[in-house]
Amino acid sequence: KAVLWIKKTLEIEEKSNNNEIYSRLLFTLGSKSEAIELMNRTLSLAKQEKADNNRIEFLANELANMKR
Repeated sequence: KAVLWIKKTLEIEEKSNNNEIYSRLLFTLGSKSEAIELMNRTLSLAKQEKADNNRIEFLANELANMKR
């Protein structure tokens, strides 16, 4: 059910926070390649949103951890 709700939020407005949650859900559910692709998108969105450097660094680390 969580996946359905997060998809609905992304239909309304795509933001890095929602993408991050969805990416983590996908990863937990075993869709590793899709999660990594989405986390890449999340990182790009965070940069477009002019997120602070700590957030961008955090997302980059999460992406690296997913790729392991």
